[in-house]
Amino acid sequence: MYPQKTAIHAGYQAIGNTLYTPQFEHDACGIGFVAYVDGKSHPDILPMALKALSNLVHRGGILADGKTSDGAGIMCQLPYSFFAEELAQRHIAAPKAGHLAVGQFFLPRDSAAATAGLRLIETVLKRDDLGITLLMWRDVPQDVRALGPQADATKPTIIQAIVAPADDGISPAEFERKLYLARRIIEKEARAANADLYVCSFSGRTIVYKGLLLGDALGRFYTDLSNYRFQVGLATFHQRYSTNTFPAWHRAQPF
Repeated sequence: MYPQKTAIHAGYQAIGNTLYTPQFEHDACGIGFVAYVDGKSHPDILPMALKALSNLVHRGGILADGKTSDGAGIMCQLPYSFFAEELAQRHIAAPKAGHLAVGQFFLPRDSAAATAGLRLIETVLKRDDLGITLLMWRDVPQDVRALGPQADATKPTIIQAIVAPADDGISPAEFERKLYLARRIIEKEARAANADLYVCSFSGRTIVYKGLLLGDALGRFYTDLSNYRFQVGLATFHQRYSTNTFPAWHRAQPF
């Protein structure tokens, strides 16, 4: 046995014979990732990710109402068949795989301001240099009973834009580049107009569901995530621990 000792080196204090130093001890967010090595979609990936996220509630701050947190979210693979069926229900032909993308947006609660935000997005998507066709707007299904009073009082309008490339011959990689450019232009135009518009995600590969709620409530609030048809090949999840910014819907993560 080595004798217990305290060593001081470069201003840090080590305890005993370990590399542990109290100076490096910090609270931190909770994060995780679920996928199968075959890279394919499976019906249990998203439920496993949501279960793991629910076990990370203690890693985030919780308001006195017991239901509002610093924020939680999940980024997962875009489920093509799920959104293709959403289009079919509106009698809209779905583009081929790799040519379907979804933008997830937070818009103002005020209906007039939200409409202005929609028009801003539509104007950007109509740009000839982007070549993106808006197929439909989709109101994201929600169960507000999962929210605390503070989160409910500040909840934005949450809506999805399902889009496809105007040119059917474009590659999925080039389409993804166009989507990224569209997102950046939307964000720039929103700042210039002082519009309360936030882009959670805009991609043909991934989608983000997030909010100012506890990790164990995410799947209950966003009912898409509890739908068996919503099957993905990967999911990364996050319970936020707010350190230097006040919690807000757009600051909830991931990424």
